[in-house]
This record gives sequence, C-alpha cells and structure tokens, in this order.
Amino acid sequence: MRDATAPMWKTLVLVGALTVFFQACGGGGDAPTPLPSPAVTPGVRADGLVGQPVALGDREVTILSVTDPQEPQSGEEPPEGQRLVAVEATLRNVGDKPWEYRVQDFIAIDSDGRRVYNPGPPTLGTTMPSRALAPGEVQTGRVVFPVPTGRSVGSFRFKPLLEQELIIIHIPE
Repeated sequence: MRDATAPMWKTLVLVGALTVFFQACGGGGDAPTPLPSPAVTPGVRADGLVGQPVALGDREVTILSVTDPQEPQSGEEPPEGQRLVAVEATLRNVGDKPWEYRVQDFIAIDSDGRRVYNPGPPTLGTTMPSRALAPGEVQTGRVVFPVPTGRSVGSFRFKPLLEQELIIIHIPE
C-alpha cells in the first residue's frame, strides 16, 4: 500500500517553491518597482544640442548646422507638399573597433512627433555615405530630409540599425 502523505509532501514543497519564486519576481507584498524606460537608461541614450558633440559608447555625433529650407540640388525637387531640410553632421568613431552606419540611421522628428526618414543617397542632395568607420576615423556629410510643409523639425536622431544606442540632437526654437 502506498503512503498517502507522499503526494501531499510534494505538493507543499511545490507551493513553497512557487511562493518564493513569485516573491522574488515581484509578485505579492508591495507593488513591483516599475522598470526604467529604455529611452532614458544611461548608456543607451544621449541628448545634446546642435553644435555639441554627443558621445555614446564608441560613437560621437555632431550636428554642425541645419538648413531649413534646403535648396534642391541637381534639379531634384521635394515631393509635393514637402520641403527639404538638411543637416551637416560629423560622425566620429571614439572606440577601438570599427562600426558601420547607414545614412538611413539619421531620422528627423517633426513638430507633430512623426519620424521623417532620409530616402538614402544620392537623392535630394545627401552627401553622407553609408559605410564603416575605423577607430579614430571621422566622416562629415549632409543628410537631407523631405519634411511636410507647415511642420518644423524639433530634433534629429541617430540610431544604427539593430542597435539600442540612441543619440538625440535637439534643435533650439
């Protein structure tokens, strides 16, 4: 005949283990502490202003100037209902390993909070190439964005594809 207390003993151990697990994960007791937003976690986001070098990890970005509106280059006109806004930017590899970027890693944020993407070189007068930067290497170029008429640009973001790091350059009003 089987001992009827064995299944009860296993059940109590399981309940106790689950209680400890849920307490450690924030269940029960006090309300759990909210996790910080990834957008403001140190080491993941850095903010600056036009003309200021902003470094994050092994990347340094400086927006040297903003031209709004930018005159169309080589006969290319912006799409209807839009104007061109150009930023002259410098990228610097301040790390000890090469890293790659694409011109599409630059994003403008308009006054409605909408993202405006660069269609990629060589369109609209963009001169910033997409390439790898070796340690200590610097690249300067222009990135041009088609921005809806009637909206201003409040900031520019540099966020390499598949990376968490985000550099935001704010434009003073």
